[in-house]
Amino acid sequence: MNIKKLFAALAGVSLFAQTVVPSAGVFGAEYSQELQDAYNWAYSKSITTMSPIDNANMYGAITRAELAKMLANWAKDGGATPDTSKSCTFSDTASVGGDLAVAIVESCQLGLMGQGIKEFRPYATISRAEFGTALSRALWGDKYEGGNPYYVNHLNALQAAGIMKQIANAESTKEVRGYVMLMLMRADEGATEKADCSDPVVKAACLLDSDACPAECKESSDEDNTVVKSGDLAVTADPAAGRKVLKSGISDLDTLTFKTSENVEITKITLERYGYSTGGQIK
Repeated sequence: MNIKKLFAALAGVSLFAQTVVPSAGVFGAEYSQELQDAYNWAYSKSITTMSPIDNANMYGAITRAELAKMLANWAKDGGATPDTSKSCTFSDTASVGGDLAVAIVESCQLGLMGQGIKEFRPYATISRAEFGTALSRALWGDKYEGGNPYYVNHLNALQAAGIMKQIANAESTKEVRGYVMLMLMRADEGATEKADCSDPVVKAACLLDSDACPAECKESSDEDNTVVKSGDLAVTADPAAGRKVLKSGISDLDTLTFKTSENVEITKITLERYGYSTGGQIK
């Protein structure tokens, strides 16, 4: 099953991932109810195998190898199948053993990580930019590729969908295990609230017909007649007969005809004087 199709019905929402790491230690740390729910969900799907929650290092940084395991297990639980015809070998993974080694290969064969690179960097920690890009690819394939920087379109889409809240300074923000579980859970379960269509960033995305505009905001824009539509405008001028002066300061002008390919409302026309005319008013 194609994972892109599996999550294609994901709705735009305003539930966001909390990204403030508490100061408490790993053992005896405090967890929000949502983070506790994310751990329970992840444990039930073998995305984490550590029990209880204090052993899961919820606030610890996550390495690329660990993320590969979490993403691969999540994707396979959703029905995705690794493409075993891809060899997916890397020059720096010989020291990685056990299920992490298997997960690195599977994450590559699933198209989630390790595409087009020779070194996997298994022990490097993951940034929010890297995680968001991998998650976006899992959900939507290559739909949001081509941004500058590479992750910007991916993170904007995740934010608009309500999966990720904090996307500023994404390259320098280290992702943590608990928030990975939280965002995977939200992506898996979908949403219950609508996006804020009045947000200036969302409005700008919809005005530009960007993919970052949530579906329900596009619908509301249509209802409010605020969607910008493109079309053709043709202007023709029919010469006035003789262009005679009707009275002081007033003379016949050409007749202007406007034709458009879309239904539009013209609220103002500005005429500028040119040629031999030097006085009088143009209205």
